[in-house]
Amino acid sequence: MEVFRNGVKEEFQFQKGVLWITGDCVNETTKHEKIEQMVPIEFIVNKQRRDGESSHISIITPTELKWLRNEKNIDNAKILEVIAKYGKDDWVDVGLGSASQGSNKAYFKVILWNGGMDIRQNLGLSLPYDFHVTVGYDNWDIFDVEKGVETLLFHHQITNLVDAENSANYLLRCAKLVVASGNLQKALALLDEAVLLLKTSGVKNNELECSVYMNRSVVYGKLGRMEECIDDARHVIEINPENISAYSKKGTAHFHLQQFEEAFRSFNRGLQISATVYNNNNNNSKTESTEKEIDFLKKGAEKARKSFNNHLATPRERRFVMVNFTPDSESLVKLPRN
Repeated sequence: MEVFRNGVKEEFQFQKGVLWITGDCVNETTKHEKIEQMVPIEFIVNKQRRDGESSHISIITPTELKWLRNEKNIDNAKILEVIAKYGKDDWVDVGLGSASQGSNKAYFKVILWNGGMDIRQNLGLSLPYDFHVTVGYDNWDIFDVEKGVETLLFHHQITNLVDAENSANYLLRCAKLVVASGNLQKALALLDEAVLLLKTSGVKNNELECSVYMNRSVVYGKLGRMEECIDDARHVIEINPENISAYSKKGTAHFHLQQFEEAFRSFNRGLQISATVYNNNNNNSKTESTEKEIDFLKKGAEKARKSFNNHLATPRERRFVMVNFTPDSESLVKLPRN
């Protein structure tokens, strides 16, 4: 099945029990001066002995193809139908990676590909998947190891805004998947890469930027890195002051740091924003998740107030806070001691 990328023909092929995409654009990824400097020539020769001068990006492995045919009754023709519908040829080469398995080592170009992910998703295959182009290897190629952005030895500067935005979206999609699986370090590597792309490429997409930073704030929180969690939540608020999830995350992180007044201020500010955004004339815009977020903000504000009160030294200070606390307070002001 042929497709064209910037006027250059590429082809989806079933070869050696694998579905891959190949063509001049894929071949070009293995030609870079840093590859010549960083990859031993014997590694490149080993790869050429196997594949010749052609390179490819694998999409479906031999084991997965057998499973599709035998268990799901999906043959090559049906797979090509999925490719025709979902297989955007929008892959992006982001740099050279390396990985080891035992005594063997391999080098490869790391590929970010939303279209490839869509193909796998609509065929019911596992995600995320580390798309890559093999550059060379010692003795034999290695499989079943990570070949994603966390393996990068150097990055390409991505100046095409469409490529950069597609790549950041791909990294965000992958990060959400690995967070759900519990692999927080991999999620952080993916989100760090997305942040780097947004910073260096000049992409102007506030919604995407908020989503990337919000998700990284969540990961930082799960890893116990509360100061960084706060920084990312604050960045989201700077872009979108109506993002109540950011106030919730920021308040939670302050609470874990026992910064109870700051926690209260964050929770309460989120409540004030939600009252403005979701006013009585607009109740229908509240989703179930929004209702839960608002409820969390309310409980967080009250919990922060109580914790702040309990940490005061004297009964007089505690009475002052109890009397002066109102839901509209911007902060809890501790009474100076005499």
